[in-house]
Amino acid sequence: MPYMSETAELAGKALYLRQHGLSYDGIAYILGRSEMHWYRVCQSIGRASIVGSTVKVAEVLPPI
Repeated sequence: MPYMSETAELAGKALYLRQHGLSYDGIAYILGRSEMHWYRVCQSIGRASIVGSTVKVAEVLPPI
């Protein structure tokens, strides 16, 4: 997550709340921080960083 970090425990709680339809405003109210912070956390989960990685077999790259 660029320019910020979050613990795995809180990120997991935020994802659980999003899964059940809670807004980012609600997540910010419950877990603290801003709505934009939780939006970025939820959007950045699952993005694989391949910068600086050596690719030996192209078929094993994650989908973009």
